[in-house]
Amino acid sequence: MHADAVLMMILAAAAAAGYPLYGWFKAYRRNLELEARQHSEQADMRVEELQRAVDALTDQYAQLAESQDFISRVLSERLPALPGKATRPPEVSTPH
Repeated sequence: MHADAVLMMILAAAAAAGYPLYGWFKAYRRNLELEARQHSEQADMRVEELQRAVDALTDQYAQLAESQDFISRVLSERLPALPGKATRPPEVSTPH
């Protein structure tokens, strides 16, 4: 075979092998980009879910605080003063 023919065959084989490799490389990079985008979308969804959960817990905490205030107010109005907490009788000042 002539050297020119061998060179042409090598170049043809390299081109034939290179084109699929180039396509595989582009597909691989595109796949990585799509996975990264999907991962960031999932992370955004998780953050939104956590924000909703925190908001719900905050609302429940506010309701608990309001009910605690109400119960404290009702109990302080209706229960008689405890013996240990009774107010002292006013002191009378007597001249000596």
